[in-house]
Amino acid sequence: MIGKSVVSLLIQLLAVAGAQNLTNRSSGANVMVTSWGFEDAPQWSVFQLIFDSSGPVRDVAWSSDDRFATVGDDEEMRVYESNGTDFTELIVQDLHSDWVSKVAYGGDYIATAGQDGMVYISSDSCMPCASITADYDDVSSLFFTPDNKSLILASGNKLLVYNATAVEAGVMMTVTTPSNGIIVSANIDSSGTVLATSSEDNVLSLFHASSGADLISIPTDCSLESVTFSPDGSTVAGACDDKIFFVVNGESGWTASGSPPLTSANTTGLAYSPSGALLAAGASSGVLRVWSTDDYSDGPVAMQNTNGLLSLKFSPDGQLLLVGDVGSGVSVLSVPVAPTSTTVSTTTTTATTTTTTTTTTTTTTTTTTTT
Repeated sequence: MIGKSVVSLLIQLLAVAGAQNLTNRSSGANVMVTSWGFEDAPQWSVFQLIFDSSGPVRDVAWSSDDRFATVGDDEEMRVYESNGTDFTELIVQDLHSDWVSKVAYGGDYIATAGQDGMVYISSDSCMPCASITADYDDVSSLFFTPDNKSLILASGNKLLVYNATAVEAGVMMTVTTPSNGIIVSANIDSSGTVLATSSEDNVLSLFHASSGADLISIPTDCSLESVTFSPDGSTVAGACDDKIFFVVNGESGWTASGSPPLTSANTTGLAYSPSGALLAAGASSGVLRVWSTDDYSDGPVAMQNTNGLLSLKFSPDGQLLLVGDVGSGVSVLSVPVAPTSTTVSTTTTTATTTTTTTTTTTTTTTTTTTT
C-alpha cells in the first residue's frame, strides 16, 4: 500500500503538471494508472489509491470502525482496514458466480448482492452466515436500516424487508411501487422512518418504513440514479442525467425543489457528507463535483479522473471520500477541512445554546447552528 507520506511527496512532485498520478499493485491484479486533476479543487488531494480488482468497482461501503468494502466485476468482495497511515487488505470473499453490484454494512454484518440473483450476509465469524435468492437477477439497491435490525433489498418492482439476523425466516414485509415500476434505486432516511424508491417509469415514491404504506409519489424528469437522503432526513436527492433532482419536506409536505444544480452528464453516484454540509456527485465521464449544501448557486468544486466513476461514499467522520471507478481503482480522497470562522459570538436562550458565526464582508452573511 502507498502510505500517506509517500502520497504527499508524489502530490508535490506532480503539482506543476496539475495532476496526481499514483499506482498501486496487488498480487494477480490488472495494474492500471489513474490520474486525478485538481486544478479547480486545490484543497483536495489523494490519501491513497488501491488497485486490486480485475474490473470496474461497482459499489463501496464504509463500516463504523474504519473499514471499507468494495465489490465489482471480479465477483469478489474486498475489505480494507486502517492501520493508522493507510488501508490494508483484510478480507477477500469470493461467493458470487457473477459480478457483484452492491455492498452494505450493518453493524457486525456485511451484505453483498450479485448479478447471479444471490444476496450473501457475512461477518468476521462466518462467510457467509446466510443467503437470499432475489426475485430477479438484478438487485438494484441493498441497505440495512439505521438500527441494523433489518436488511432491505430492491428487486424488480419490490422492496423486500428481512430480519437481518434471521433472513432464512423469509420476507417480513414487501413494499411494491405504486405504479409497479421497476426500481432503479432505493434508500432509507437516517431515522429509519421513510423509504424512498425511484423507478423506471420516472416516479419517486416515498413510504412509511414501519408499515410500507404509501406516503407520496412525485413525477420526475427521468428515472433517478443513486437516491439518497440528507443526514437530517429533510431532503431526498437523485441523479437525473446532468442535474440533481431534489424533493424537500417543508411546511406543505414533500415537494419537488426547483432550480436543481447542474452536474455532468450520466451522473452515476451521489453522496452526502455525514454533517450534510457537502453533496458529492460522480459521473461516467470521470468528473467529481462537490457542492456546499448551504448555497448550490455558488457552484461546485470539480475534480477529473481519467476513468469513469461508479460509486462514492463519505467516511463516517467525513474526513475521507471513497470513490470506485471503471478502471478497477478505488480512490480514497482527503476531504478539506472547513475554513475557520473569523468571529464567533454565543447567545443563550431557554434550554437552547445557539452559536452564531459572522463573516466580515461588505455584506454580512450569518449562519446559525443549534447544538
